[in-house]
Amino acid sequence: MANNNIFVFDVDGTLLKPSGNRIDDKGIEAIRKASKYGEVILASARPKKGITNLYSEAEVRASFIIALNGALIANNENLIKAIPIQQQIVDYFLTISSAFQNIWFFTADNWFSNNLTTPEYSVEKNAVQFSAVSLDKYNREPVLKITIVSDRNIDDFKTIFKEVEITTSNKNYFEIQSKMTNKYLACNYLYDYDFRIFAFGDSNNDYVLLKKAFFSCAVANATPKVKSVSKFISEFQFGEGVLDSVNFVTNKFFN
Repeated sequence: MANNNIFVFDVDGTLLKPSGNRIDDKGIEAIRKASKYGEVILASARPKKGITNLYSEAEVRASFIIALNGALIANNENLIKAIPIQQQIVDYFLTISSAFQNIWFFTADNWFSNNLTTPEYSVEKNAVQFSAVSLDKYNREPVLKITIVSDRNIDDFKTIFKEVEITTSNKNYFEIQSKMTNKYLACNYLYDYDFRIFAFGDSNNDYVLLKKAFFSCAVANATPKVKSVSKFISEFQFGEGVLDSVNFVTNKFFN
């Protein structure tokens, strides 16, 4: 049954602390254990390079990478699929970019920032481990995700933009992408046969994946919304919580 099992791990807040730059040892151990029972997917709001920079190939073997909340699907070497935001929406955010301290455009290969000096940019740069390009150098490349750091209510954005999916990775980070994308839809694209998803997450951009998974696990630091749809909630945070969850899943379903 191993070929029918998929273990899908969120990254920030799940396998490591938010905006960390390495999967912790417990997280590595959890991934290795899960890989004995099925394929491993790392699924994150980060760009692809910001995910693969978190580990060495000797530590982790992931079958696929789901980046930018499902807007980009890849394996370690190749891009498989990318789903951009409508250009008119990208153009709109370009025109109002000065209204935000931090607005980031993510393409398949780069990210662009309107401000390279803010504390939030420094945290993000340290997390993904590569620098952004100044937004004034953006030249209409397809944008797969837009992130805005703002104190506004998410409903303010949802009222304005009904053509896009808007979610959060933490309370101030608003993630805007095509309605055709989320982590669960990306898994469906990759596996068009009978499969079971075992999902592990913490934040609201994991909600659909955890809700629709065969079995879902939340770490202790997960949002109430995520916990509400999770079948197992660990008492531990981050990598330790993921390892605890994997141990629960393997004992329940494989032993």
